[in-house]
Amino acid sequence: MLFLWSTLSPALLLLFPYVEDLQHVAFVDAMPRSVRRRLIRSYVGTLKRHLYARGDGRTLLAKNTLAAGRISSMLEALPDMRVIHLVRDPTRAIPSALSMFTRPWNAFAPERAGDSAQTHRLATLLLDYYRRMTELRRVLPPDQYIEVQFDELTAEPVATVERIYERL
Repeated sequence: MLFLWSTLSPALLLLFPYVEDLQHVAFVDAMPRSVRRRLIRSYVGTLKRHLYARGDGRTLLAKNTLAAGRISSMLEALPDMRVIHLVRDPTRAIPSALSMFTRPWNAFAPERAGDSAQTHRLATLLLDYYRRMTELRRVLPPDQYIEVQFDELTAEPVATVERIYERL
């Protein structure tokens, strides 16, 4: 949620269901380099302050389901960053994510919820995110990227986490 403060986060779509007008918040990686550098510098600074406050010898684990649109910028700034991609069946993950966004829309913009052009644009965005994260497995080395199936994690959480630790 650190990117929310810069108003460059797709989480804004929870409150502002104008997907066509807010495409720029969804793909920070597509922004001019100068904008990306300032944003990522602020992000990294916040992470450093957090780690400093929590003590030495720690590894930060940041769960970020909306990172796909800025993952390249993050990797550029944090080249030793490791990625754990939790993969859920897209036929279940996309509808779940859509409901998370469209539920608030029902309260203040019901015409944009349901089977609307906005919902379709959001679904396309989520599919683009899904594809982008999946592309990382071809780009990043095995010691920097691991893909974990959601069903595997829920069925065998301890064994799955141990496998992640062994790998990364």
